[in-house]
Amino acid sequence: MPGTRNWNPDSRYERTGTATAEEVEAILEHARVATLRPISALWAMGVLTGEVR
Repeated sequence: MPGTRNWNPDSRYERTGTATAEEVEAILEHARVATLRPISALWAMGVLTGEVR
């Protein structure tokens, strides 16, 4: 996912306020999409049952 290319786990050690709200929102949106795509695909194939939220 290109939107998460600049993120790394060591970001948690940066001072609060280092990232802008826009940067954080973009990373979170890419993470959401990266999570939702495979879950939706598994649900569509019948591997997962129940409601996908």
